[in-house]
Amino acid sequence: MRRPLFFRVLLSILATVLVTLAVLSFTMMGFLRANSVLQRQELLREQARDVASMMSQRDANYLWSVTTNWDNVIRDKIVSISESKDATIWLVDRNGFVLSLSSDDGALARRLQDETVLEQLHKVLSGEEIQVQGLFTELGGQIVTVGVPWEDRFGDVGGAVLLHTDVSNLDVGFDAVGRQLVWAAIAALVLGVALAYLMTRSITQPITTISNAVARFAKGELDSRVTINRRDELGELAQAFNSMAEDLSQLETLRRGFVANVSHELRSPLTSMQGYVQGMLDGTIPAEEYPRYLGVVLSETKRLNKLISELLDLSRIESGKFPLNYQRFDANELIARIMFQYEGRIEEKHINVDIAFRQQQCMVWADPDRISQVVVNLIDNAVKFLPDGGTLTVWTLVDEDHAIITIKDDGPGISADDLPYIFDRFYKADKAHSGRGTGLGLSIVKKILEQHGQDIKCTSAPGQGATFMFTLAKYVPGMEQERASDAPAATNAPQRAALPDSSAAQSKPDAQSKPDAQSKPDAQSKPDAQSKPDAQSKPDAPSTPKSGED
Repeated sequence: MRRPLFFRVLLSILATVLVTLAVLSFTMMGFLRANSVLQRQELLREQARDVASMMSQRDANYLWSVTTNWDNVIRDKIVSISESKDATIWLVDRNGFVLSLSSDDGALARRLQDETVLEQLHKVLSGEEIQVQGLFTELGGQIVTVGVPWEDRFGDVGGAVLLHTDVSNLDVGFDAVGRQLVWAAIAALVLGVALAYLMTRSITQPITTISNAVARFAKGELDSRVTINRRDELGELAQAFNSMAEDLSQLETLRRGFVANVSHELRSPLTSMQGYVQGMLDGTIPAEEYPRYLGVVLSETKRLNKLISELLDLSRIESGKFPLNYQRFDANELIARIMFQYEGRIEEKHINVDIAFRQQQCMVWADPDRISQVVVNLIDNAVKFLPDGGTLTVWTLVDEDHAIITIKDDGPGISADDLPYIFDRFYKADKAHSGRGTGLGLSIVKKILEQHGQDIKCTSAPGQGATFMFTLAKYVPGMEQERASDAPAATNAPQRAALPDSSAAQSKPDAQSKPDAQSKPDAQSKPDAQSKPDAQSKPDAPSTPKSGED
Protein backbone atom coordinates (compact mmCIF):
# COMPACT_ATOMS: atom_id res chain seq x y z
CA MET A 1 0.00 0.00 0.00
CA ARG A 2 1.29 3.42 -0.93
CA ARG A 3 2.27 5.54 2.06
CA PRO A 4 2.28 9.23 1.07
CA LEU A 5 5.47 11.05 1.91
CA PHE A 6 3.47 13.93 3.36
CA PHE A 7 2.03 11.85 6.20
CA ARG A 8 5.32 10.11 6.91
CA VAL A 9 7.17 13.40 7.21
CA LEU A 10 4.31 14.94 9.21
CA LEU A 11 4.22 12.01 11.64
CA SER A 12 7.99 12.13 12.02
CA ILE A 13 7.94 15.82 12.84
CA LEU A 14 4.97 15.41 15.21
CA ALA A 15 6.70 12.54 16.97
CA THR A 16 9.78 14.70 17.38
CA VAL A 17 7.65 17.56 18.71
CA LEU A 18 5.86 15.28 21.17
CA VAL A 19 9.06 13.67 22.44
CA THR A 20 10.70 17.06 22.78
CA LEU A 21 7.64 18.47 24.53
CA ALA A 22 7.49 15.51 26.92
CA VAL A 23 11.18 15.80 27.78
CA LEU A 24 10.88 19.55 28.31
CA SER A 25 7.71 19.12 30.40
CA PHE A 26 9.32 16.60 32.75
CA THR A 27 12.45 18.71 32.93
CA MET A 28 10.47 21.84 33.72
CA MET A 29 8.37 19.92 36.21
CA GLY A 30 11.48 18.77 38.02
CA PHE A 31 12.88 22.28 37.94
CA LEU A 32 9.64 23.82 39.24
CA ARG A 33 9.32 21.21 41.97
CA ALA A 34 12.90 21.79 43.07
CA ASN A 35 12.33 25.53 43.00
CA SER A 36 9.12 25.17 45.00
CA VAL A 37 10.91 23.02 47.59
CA LEU A 38 13.65 25.64 47.89
CA GLN A 39 11.03 28.33 48.29
CA ARG A 40 9.31 26.37 51.08
CA GLN A 41 12.61 25.72 52.80
CA GLU A 42 13.48 29.39 52.61
CA LEU A 43 10.04 30.26 53.99
CA LEU A 44 10.62 27.98 56.97
CA ARG A 45 14.00 29.61 57.54
CA GLU A 46 12.33 33.02 57.45
CA GLN A 47 9.81 31.87 60.05
CA ALA A 48 12.64 30.58 62.25
CA ARG A 49 14.52 33.86 61.79
CA ASP A 50 11.42 35.81 62.86
CA VAL A 51 11.26 33.81 66.08
CA ALA A 52 15.02 34.30 66.59
CA SER A 53 14.59 38.03 66.13
CA MET A 54 11.82 38.08 68.72
CA MET A 55 14.03 36.18 71.15
CA SER A 56 16.77 38.75 70.65
CA GLN A 57 14.33 41.58 71.39
CA ARG A 58 12.99 39.71 74.42
CA ASP A 59 16.52 39.42 75.85
CA ALA A 60 17.26 43.06 75.09
CA ASN A 61 14.21 44.09 77.20
CA TYR A 62 15.01 41.74 80.05
CA LEU A 63 16.05 44.56 82.43
CA TRP A 64 12.77 46.37 81.76
CA SER A 65 10.72 43.47 83.15
CA VAL A 66 8.63 43.20 80.04
CA THR A 67 9.67 39.66 79.21
CA THR A 68 6.22 38.33 80.01
CA ASN A 69 4.73 40.33 77.17
CA TRP A 70 7.44 39.10 74.81
CA ASP A 71 6.83 35.55 75.98
CA ASN A 72 3.22 35.92 74.93
CA VAL A 73 4.18 37.40 71.59
CA ILE A 74 6.69 34.67 70.92
CA ARG A 75 4.28 31.98 72.04
CA ASP A 76 1.60 33.31 69.70
CA LYS A 77 4.11 33.36 66.84
CA ILE A 78 5.12 29.80 67.54
CA VAL A 79 1.51 28.67 67.68
CA SER A 80 0.80 30.46 64.38
CA ILE A 81 3.73 28.79 62.68
CA SER A 82 2.81 25.43 64.15
CA GLU A 83 -0.71 25.64 62.80
CA SER A 84 0.05 27.13 59.39
CA LYS A 85 3.21 25.18 58.58
CA ASP A 86 2.51 22.04 60.59
CA ALA A 87 5.81 22.59 62.38
CA THR A 88 7.19 22.29 65.92
CA ILE A 89 9.56 24.93 67.32
CA TRP A 90 12.05 24.54 70.14
CA LEU A 91 13.86 27.41 71.81
CA VAL A 92 17.24 26.20 73.09
CA ASP A 93 19.72 28.18 75.22
CA ARG A 94 23.49 27.94 75.09
CA ASN A 95 23.53 25.09 77.59
CA GLY A 96 21.22 22.90 75.57
CA PHE A 97 18.06 23.47 77.61
CA VAL A 98 14.76 23.79 75.81
CA LEU A 99 13.27 27.04 77.08
CA SER A 100 9.88 26.84 75.54
CA LEU A 101 7.80 24.56 73.35
CA SER A 102 4.97 25.20 71.04
CA SER A 103 2.97 22.25 72.42
CA ASP A 104 2.18 20.80 75.82
CA ASP A 105 4.10 17.54 75.40
CA GLY A 106 5.85 17.74 78.75
CA ALA A 107 9.25 18.46 77.30
CA LEU A 108 9.63 21.82 79.00
CA ALA A 109 13.09 22.47 80.48
CA ARG A 110 14.40 19.39 78.75
CA ARG A 111 18.12 19.29 78.08
CA LEU A 112 19.49 18.01 74.77
CA GLN A 113 22.21 15.38 75.37
CA ASP A 114 22.59 13.35 72.16
CA GLU A 115 26.08 13.84 70.72
CA THR A 116 24.85 14.22 67.13
CA VAL A 117 22.28 16.77 68.21
CA LEU A 118 24.86 18.65 70.29
CA GLU A 119 27.24 18.67 67.32
CA GLN A 120 24.62 20.32 65.12
CA LEU A 121 23.60 22.62 67.98
CA HIS A 122 27.21 23.72 68.35
CA LYS A 123 27.18 24.81 64.69
CA VAL A 124 24.09 26.91 65.29
CA LEU A 125 25.57 28.42 68.47
CA SER A 126 28.61 29.27 66.37
CA GLY A 127 26.40 31.45 64.18
CA GLU A 128 25.58 28.97 61.34
CA GLU A 129 22.19 27.96 60.03
CA ILE A 130 21.49 24.25 59.56
CA GLN A 131 18.97 22.03 57.87
CA VAL A 132 19.18 18.31 58.74
CA GLN A 133 16.79 15.42 58.19
CA GLY A 134 16.37 12.73 60.91
CA LEU A 135 18.42 14.59 63.52
CA PHE A 136 15.96 13.79 66.32
CA THR A 137 15.19 10.08 66.12
CA GLU A 138 12.38 10.39 68.63
CA LEU A 139 10.57 12.64 66.14
CA GLY A 140 11.00 10.21 63.23
CA GLY A 141 13.28 9.83 60.25
CA GLN A 142 11.13 11.97 57.99
CA ILE A 143 11.44 15.09 60.13
CA VAL A 144 13.54 17.97 58.84
CA THR A 145 15.09 20.30 61.42
CA VAL A 146 15.96 23.90 60.59
CA GLY A 147 18.26 25.63 63.10
CA VAL A 148 18.74 29.42 63.33
CA PRO A 149 20.81 31.25 66.01
CA TRP A 150 19.47 34.19 68.06
CA GLU A 151 21.57 36.87 69.79
CA ASP A 152 21.39 38.15 73.35
CA ARG A 153 21.55 41.76 74.47
CA PHE A 154 25.37 41.69 74.34
CA GLY A 155 25.46 40.67 70.67
CA ASP A 156 26.54 37.13 71.40
CA VAL A 157 24.66 34.02 70.30
CA GLY A 158 22.26 33.41 73.13
CA GLY A 159 20.66 30.25 71.82
CA ALA A 160 18.99 28.55 68.87
CA VAL A 161 15.57 28.26 67.29
CA LEU A 162 14.96 24.70 66.10
CA LEU A 163 12.01 24.27 63.75
CA HIS A 164 10.86 20.71 63.01
CA THR A 165 8.56 19.74 60.15
CA ASP A 166 7.77 16.62 58.20
CA VAL A 167 9.65 16.30 54.89
CA SER A 168 6.31 15.87 53.10
CA ASN A 169 5.51 19.48 53.93
CA LEU A 170 8.49 20.54 51.82
CA ASP A 171 7.66 18.31 48.85
CA VAL A 172 5.53 19.59 45.99
CA GLY A 173 3.10 17.19 44.31
CA PHE A 174 2.34 16.84 40.60
CA ASP A 175 -0.94 18.67 40.90
CA ALA A 176 0.71 21.78 42.29
CA VAL A 177 3.30 21.91 39.50
CA GLY A 178 1.42 20.17 36.70
CA ARG A 179 -1.33 22.74 36.56
CA GLN A 180 1.29 25.33 35.68
CA LEU A 181 2.47 23.27 32.72
CA VAL A 182 -0.72 21.80 31.30
CA TRP A 183 -1.94 24.89 29.47
CA ALA A 184 1.56 25.78 28.32
CA ALA A 185 2.02 22.22 27.00
CA ILE A 186 -1.33 22.31 25.19
CA ALA A 187 -0.50 25.66 23.57
CA ALA A 188 2.94 24.39 22.57
CA LEU A 189 1.43 21.21 21.12
CA VAL A 190 -1.10 23.11 19.02
CA LEU A 191 1.59 25.45 17.76
CA GLY A 192 3.89 22.50 17.08
CA VAL A 193 1.22 20.69 15.05
CA ALA A 194 0.56 23.81 12.96
CA LEU A 195 4.25 24.39 12.33
CA ALA A 196 4.80 20.70 11.57
CA TYR A 197 2.00 20.80 8.99
CA LEU A 198 3.39 23.90 7.31
CA MET A 199 6.94 22.56 7.38
CA THR A 200 5.87 19.20 5.97
CA ARG A 201 3.90 20.88 3.22
CA SER A 202 6.85 23.10 2.30
CA ILE A 203 9.05 20.01 1.99
CA THR A 204 6.72 17.60 0.24
CA GLN A 205 4.88 19.94 -2.11
CA PRO A 206 7.96 20.67 -4.26
CA ILE A 207 8.79 16.96 -4.27
CA THR A 208 5.26 16.17 -5.39
CA THR A 209 5.52 18.82 -8.10
CA ILE A 210 8.79 17.35 -9.34
CA SER A 211 7.39 13.81 -9.15
CA ASN A 212 4.36 14.77 -11.23
CA ALA A 213 6.59 16.51 -13.77
CA VAL A 214 8.80 13.42 -14.02
CA ALA A 215 5.72 11.24 -14.53
CA ARG A 216 4.47 13.53 -17.31
CA PHE A 217 7.94 13.58 -18.84
CA ALA A 218 8.07 9.78 -18.79
CA LYS A 219 4.77 9.69 -20.68
CA GLY A 220 6.28 11.72 -23.49
CA GLU A 221 5.44 15.28 -22.47
CA LEU A 222 8.98 16.53 -23.11
CA ASP A 223 7.99 20.14 -22.48
CA SER A 224 7.15 19.33 -18.87
CA ARG A 225 9.03 21.66 -16.47
CA VAL A 226 8.78 22.64 -12.80
CA THR A 227 8.75 26.12 -11.29
CA ILE A 228 10.10 26.12 -7.73
CA ASN A 229 11.57 29.37 -6.47
CA ARG A 230 13.66 28.13 -3.56
CA ARG A 231 17.31 28.58 -2.65
CA ASP A 232 17.88 25.17 -1.11
CA GLU A 233 18.41 21.57 -2.16
CA LEU A 234 14.86 21.28 -3.51
CA GLY A 235 15.39 24.38 -5.62
CA GLU A 236 18.64 22.88 -6.92
CA LEU A 237 16.81 19.61 -7.62
CA ALA A 238 14.16 21.48 -9.60
CA GLN A 239 16.83 23.31 -11.60
CA ALA A 240 18.64 20.03 -12.21
CA PHE A 241 15.41 18.43 -13.43
CA ASN A 242 14.67 21.34 -15.75
CA SER A 243 18.22 21.20 -17.08
CA MET A 244 17.97 17.44 -17.58
CA ALA A 245 14.57 17.77 -19.22
CA GLU A 246 15.91 20.45 -21.55
CA ASP A 247 18.90 18.30 -22.47
CA LEU A 248 16.75 15.21 -23.02
CA SER A 249 14.29 17.24 -25.06
CA GLN A 250 17.10 18.52 -27.24
CA LEU A 251 18.54 15.00 -27.43
CA GLU A 252 15.18 13.64 -28.53
CA THR A 253 14.93 16.39 -31.14
CA LEU A 254 18.43 15.53 -32.33
CA ARG A 255 17.58 11.83 -32.35
CA ARG A 256 14.52 12.40 -34.47
CA GLY A 257 16.47 14.70 -36.73
CA PHE A 258 19.27 12.14 -36.85
CA VAL A 259 16.90 9.37 -37.92
CA ALA A 260 15.25 11.66 -40.44
CA ASN A 261 18.59 12.84 -41.84
CA VAL A 262 20.06 9.35 -42.04
CA SER A 263 16.89 8.09 -43.71
CA HIS A 264 17.02 10.96 -46.18
CA GLU A 265 20.75 10.60 -46.86
CA LEU A 266 20.34 6.87 -47.46
CA ARG A 267 17.05 7.02 -49.36
CA SER A 268 18.12 9.61 -51.93
CA PRO A 269 21.14 7.75 -53.36
CA LEU A 270 19.43 4.38 -53.08
CA THR A 271 16.40 5.68 -54.99
CA SER A 272 18.69 7.16 -57.62
CA MET A 273 20.69 3.95 -58.02
CA GLN A 274 17.53 1.87 -58.08
CA GLY A 275 16.14 4.02 -60.89
CA TYR A 276 19.32 3.78 -62.97
CA VAL A 277 19.65 0.01 -62.53
CA GLN A 278 15.97 -0.49 -63.27
CA GLY A 279 16.34 1.60 -66.40
CA MET A 280 19.26 -0.52 -67.56
CA LEU A 281 17.38 -3.73 -66.92
CA ASP A 282 14.17 -2.75 -68.69
CA GLY A 283 15.99 -1.11 -71.61
CA THR A 284 14.91 2.43 -70.85
CA ILE A 285 18.58 3.42 -70.74
CA PRO A 286 20.40 2.47 -73.94
CA ALA A 287 23.54 0.34 -73.67
CA GLU A 288 25.78 3.15 -74.93
CA GLU A 289 24.70 5.24 -71.90
CA TYR A 290 25.62 2.51 -69.39
CA PRO A 291 29.11 3.90 -68.55
CA ARG A 292 27.68 7.31 -67.78
CA TYR A 293 24.97 6.04 -65.44
CA LEU A 294 27.23 3.42 -63.89
CA GLY A 295 29.58 6.31 -63.04
CA VAL A 296 26.70 8.03 -61.25
CA VAL A 297 25.91 4.80 -59.37
CA LEU A 298 29.58 4.48 -58.39
CA SER A 299 29.63 8.07 -57.16
CA GLU A 300 26.51 7.47 -55.06
CA THR A 301 27.95 4.28 -53.57
CA LYS A 302 31.09 6.22 -52.62
CA ARG A 303 28.95 8.86 -50.97
CA LEU A 304 27.05 6.18 -49.06
CA ASN A 305 30.29 4.52 -48.01
CA LYS A 306 31.62 7.87 -46.83
CA LEU A 307 28.45 8.59 -44.87
CA ILE A 308 28.56 5.21 -43.15
CA SER A 309 32.27 5.59 -42.39
CA GLU A 310 31.71 8.98 -40.83
CA LEU A 311 28.81 7.65 -38.77
CA LEU A 312 30.99 4.81 -37.52
CA ASP A 313 33.86 7.21 -36.73
CA LEU A 314 31.55 9.53 -34.84
CA SER A 315 30.05 6.62 -32.91
CA ARG A 316 33.48 5.25 -32.00
CA ILE A 317 34.72 8.67 -30.87
CA GLU A 318 31.69 9.28 -28.68
CA SER A 319 31.89 5.78 -27.18
CA GLY A 320 35.57 6.21 -26.29
CA LYS A 321 36.62 3.35 -28.60
CA PHE A 322 38.69 5.56 -30.85
CA PRO A 323 42.20 5.36 -29.32
CA LEU A 324 44.70 8.05 -30.19
CA ASN A 325 48.24 7.25 -31.25
CA TYR A 326 50.20 10.26 -30.03
CA GLN A 327 53.31 11.04 -32.06
CA ARG A 328 55.69 13.88 -32.69
CA PHE A 329 55.18 15.33 -36.18
CA ASP A 330 55.45 18.57 -38.16
CA ALA A 331 52.02 20.16 -38.66
CA ASN A 332 53.40 22.37 -41.47
CA GLU A 333 54.48 19.31 -43.43
CA LEU A 334 51.12 17.60 -42.86
CA ILE A 335 49.24 20.68 -44.12
CA ALA A 336 51.47 21.01 -47.19
CA ARG A 337 50.94 17.34 -48.03
CA ILE A 338 47.18 17.70 -47.78
CA MET A 339 47.23 20.85 -49.94
CA PHE A 340 48.95 18.88 -52.72
CA GLN A 341 46.11 16.35 -52.57
CA TYR A 342 43.66 19.16 -53.37
CA GLU A 343 45.76 20.65 -56.16
CA GLY A 344 43.45 19.44 -58.91
CA ARG A 345 40.30 20.87 -57.34
CA ILE A 346 42.10 24.10 -56.45
CA GLU A 347 43.20 24.64 -60.06
CA GLU A 348 39.77 23.65 -61.37
CA LYS A 349 38.14 26.48 -59.37
CA HIS A 350 41.08 28.87 -59.82
CA ILE A 351 41.39 29.26 -56.07
CA ASN A 352 44.18 31.43 -54.73
CA VAL A 353 46.05 29.72 -51.89
CA ASP A 354 47.89 31.74 -49.28
CA ILE A 355 49.99 29.66 -46.86
CA ALA A 356 51.85 31.41 -44.06
CA PHE A 357 53.99 29.38 -41.63
CA ARG A 358 55.42 31.55 -38.84
CA GLN A 359 58.06 28.93 -37.97
CA GLN A 360 60.00 26.69 -40.31
CA GLN A 361 58.69 23.71 -38.36
CA CYS A 362 55.58 23.38 -36.27
CA MET A 363 56.28 20.33 -34.12
CA VAL A 364 53.18 19.10 -32.29
CA TRP A 365 52.21 16.17 -30.07
CA ALA A 366 49.04 14.50 -31.37
CA ASP A 367 47.69 11.64 -33.47
CA PRO A 368 48.77 12.52 -37.02
CA ASP A 369 46.07 10.40 -38.69
CA ARG A 370 43.29 12.04 -36.71
CA ILE A 371 44.70 15.56 -37.17
CA SER A 372 45.03 14.83 -40.88
CA GLN A 373 41.32 13.98 -40.82
CA VAL A 374 40.62 17.32 -39.13
CA VAL A 375 42.64 19.34 -41.66
CA VAL A 376 41.19 17.41 -44.63
CA ASN A 377 37.65 18.09 -43.42
CA LEU A 378 38.29 21.81 -42.93
CA ILE A 379 40.14 22.31 -46.25
CA ASP A 380 37.62 20.20 -48.18
CA ASN A 381 34.88 22.23 -46.57
CA ALA A 382 36.48 25.51 -47.68
CA VAL A 383 37.30 24.33 -51.22
CA LYS A 384 33.82 22.92 -51.72
CA PHE A 385 32.05 26.21 -51.05
CA LEU A 386 34.59 28.74 -52.27
CA PRO A 387 33.50 30.55 -55.43
CA ASP A 388 35.68 30.48 -58.52
CA GLY A 389 38.67 32.73 -57.98
CA GLY A 390 38.22 32.72 -54.18
CA THR A 391 41.06 32.71 -51.66
CA LEU A 392 41.98 29.97 -49.21
CA THR A 393 44.35 30.99 -46.43
CA VAL A 394 46.18 28.63 -44.04
CA TRP A 395 48.28 29.93 -41.15
CA THR A 396 50.23 28.24 -38.42
CA LEU A 397 52.11 29.71 -35.50
CA VAL A 398 53.54 28.35 -32.27
CA ASP A 399 53.30 30.06 -28.90
CA GLU A 400 54.75 28.97 -25.59
CA ASP A 401 52.65 25.83 -25.15
CA HIS A 402 50.51 25.33 -28.24
CA ALA A 403 50.42 25.42 -32.00
CA ILE A 404 47.57 27.46 -33.48
CA ILE A 405 46.29 26.48 -36.92
CA THR A 406 43.93 28.74 -38.86
CA ILE A 407 42.05 27.89 -42.06
CA LYS A 408 40.19 30.78 -43.66
CA ASP A 409 38.14 31.23 -46.80
CA ASP A 410 36.40 34.22 -48.37
CA GLY A 411 33.30 32.28 -49.34
CA PRO A 412 29.67 33.10 -48.60
CA GLY A 413 30.17 32.83 -44.83
CA ILE A 414 27.76 31.65 -42.16
CA SER A 415 24.79 33.50 -40.73
CA ALA A 416 24.67 34.38 -37.03
CA ASP A 417 21.64 32.08 -36.63
CA ASP A 418 23.53 29.07 -38.01
CA LEU A 419 26.92 29.72 -36.39
CA PRO A 420 26.14 28.22 -32.92
CA TYR A 421 25.03 24.91 -34.49
CA ILE A 422 27.65 24.22 -37.14
CA PHE A 423 29.37 21.58 -34.99
CA ASP A 424 26.11 19.65 -34.44
CA ARG A 425 25.77 16.41 -36.33
CA PHE A 426 23.78 16.56 -39.59
CA TYR A 427 23.47 20.33 -39.30
CA LYS A 428 23.72 22.07 -42.66
CA ALA A 429 23.73 25.82 -42.97
CA ASP A 430 23.15 25.61 -46.75
CA LYS A 431 19.71 23.98 -46.71
CA ALA A 432 19.32 24.45 -50.46
CA HIS A 433 22.29 22.18 -51.25
CA SER A 434 21.78 19.33 -48.81
CA GLY A 435 23.45 16.90 -51.17
CA ARG A 436 26.80 18.68 -50.95
CA GLY A 437 27.78 17.02 -47.65
CA THR A 438 26.74 14.63 -44.96
CA GLY A 439 26.55 17.18 -42.15
CA LEU A 440 28.98 15.13 -40.04
CA GLY A 441 32.35 16.61 -40.95
CA LEU A 442 32.54 19.46 -38.45
CA SER A 443 31.01 17.29 -35.73
CA ILE A 444 33.82 14.75 -36.24
CA VAL A 445 36.40 17.56 -36.25
CA LYS A 446 35.22 18.88 -32.91
CA LYS A 447 35.06 15.43 -31.34
CA ILE A 448 38.60 14.58 -32.45
CA LEU A 449 40.00 17.83 -31.06
CA GLU A 450 38.09 17.39 -27.81
CA GLN A 451 39.58 13.90 -27.54
CA HIS A 452 42.99 15.55 -27.85
CA GLY A 453 42.04 17.96 -25.08
CA GLN A 454 42.00 20.87 -27.55
CA ASP A 455 39.36 23.23 -28.90
CA ILE A 456 38.13 24.76 -32.14
CA LYS A 457 36.10 27.84 -32.87
CA CYS A 458 34.68 29.53 -35.90
CA THR A 459 34.18 33.20 -36.69
CA SER A 460 32.13 34.21 -39.67
CA ALA A 461 29.62 36.61 -41.10
CA PRO A 462 27.52 36.43 -44.28
CA GLY A 463 29.56 37.50 -47.30
CA GLN A 464 32.83 37.66 -45.31
CA GLY A 465 33.90 34.03 -45.40
CA ALA A 466 34.62 31.82 -42.41
CA THR A 467 37.67 31.32 -40.22
CA PHE A 468 38.28 28.07 -38.33
CA MET A 469 40.99 28.12 -35.71
CA PHE A 470 42.10 25.21 -33.50
CA THR A 471 45.00 24.38 -31.23
CA LEU A 472 47.38 21.45 -30.86
CA ALA A 473 49.83 20.71 -28.08
CA LYS A 474 53.35 21.91 -28.83
CA TYR A 475 55.86 19.07 -28.72
CA VAL A 476 58.23 19.19 -25.78
CA PRO A 477 61.15 16.71 -25.58
CA GLY A 478 60.39 13.93 -23.14
CA MET A 479 56.68 13.61 -23.91
CA GLU A 480 57.23 10.03 -25.13
CA GLN A 481 58.59 8.96 -21.76
CA GLU A 482 55.77 10.68 -19.85
CA ARG A 483 53.16 8.75 -21.74
CA ALA A 484 52.41 5.43 -20.05
CA SER A 485 52.50 2.60 -22.52
CA ASP A 486 49.37 0.96 -21.11
CA ALA A 487 47.34 4.14 -20.46
CA PRO A 488 44.46 5.06 -22.72
CA ALA A 489 45.45 7.68 -25.24
CA ALA A 490 42.80 10.10 -24.10
CA THR A 491 44.31 10.24 -20.63
CA ASN A 492 47.50 11.66 -22.11
CA ALA A 493 45.73 14.48 -23.85
CA PRO A 494 47.48 17.81 -23.20
CA GLN A 495 45.72 20.59 -21.37
CA ARG A 496 43.22 22.50 -23.48
CA ALA A 497 44.43 25.87 -24.66
CA ALA A 498 42.46 29.09 -24.62
CA LEU A 499 41.92 30.14 -28.23
CA PRO A 500 42.70 33.74 -29.18
CA ASP A 501 39.77 36.05 -29.70
CA SER A 502 38.27 36.78 -33.07
CA SER A 503 40.46 39.81 -33.63
CA ALA A 504 43.56 37.66 -33.28
CA ALA A 505 42.03 35.23 -35.74
CA GLN A 506 41.91 37.93 -38.39
CA SER A 507 45.57 38.90 -38.05
CA LYS A 508 47.70 36.42 -39.92
CA PRO A 509 51.32 35.80 -38.94
CA ASP A 510 54.28 37.07 -40.88
CA ALA A 511 55.01 34.84 -43.82
CA GLN A 512 58.53 34.01 -42.71
CA SER A 513 58.40 30.52 -44.12
CA LYS A 514 55.95 31.05 -46.94
CA PRO A 515 56.70 28.51 -49.63
CA ASP A 516 56.70 31.02 -52.49
CA ALA A 517 55.45 34.44 -53.43
CA GLN A 518 51.86 33.37 -53.76
CA SER A 519 52.13 30.39 -51.43
CA LYS A 520 50.31 28.48 -54.12
CA PRO A 521 51.87 25.35 -55.52
CA ASP A 522 53.22 26.20 -58.97
CA ALA A 523 54.65 24.14 -61.73
CA GLN A 524 58.05 23.85 -60.08
CA SER A 525 56.72 22.79 -56.70
CA LYS A 526 54.19 20.30 -58.04
CA PRO A 527 54.84 16.61 -58.03
CA ASP A 528 55.72 15.18 -61.41
CA ALA A 529 53.19 13.61 -63.68
CA GLN A 530 53.58 10.19 -62.15
CA SER A 531 53.13 11.37 -58.58
CA LYS A 532 50.36 13.86 -59.17
CA PRO A 533 46.93 12.34 -58.53
CA ASP A 534 44.75 12.50 -61.62
CA ALA A 535 41.00 12.52 -61.89
CA GLN A 536 40.78 8.74 -61.65
CA SER A 537 43.23 8.19 -58.81
CA LYS A 538 42.48 11.28 -56.73
CA PRO A 539 40.88 10.16 -53.51
CA ASP A 540 37.38 11.17 -52.79
CA ALA A 541 38.14 14.09 -50.51
CA PRO A 542 36.56 13.72 -47.14
CA SER A 543 33.46 15.76 -47.23
CA THR A 544 33.94 18.36 -44.57
CA PRO A 545 31.15 20.71 -43.90
CA LYS A 546 31.21 24.03 -45.57
CA SER A 547 32.33 26.70 -43.26
CA GLY A 548 29.43 25.77 -41.16
CA GLU A 549 27.66 23.62 -43.72
CA ASP A 550 28.49 20.12 -42.47
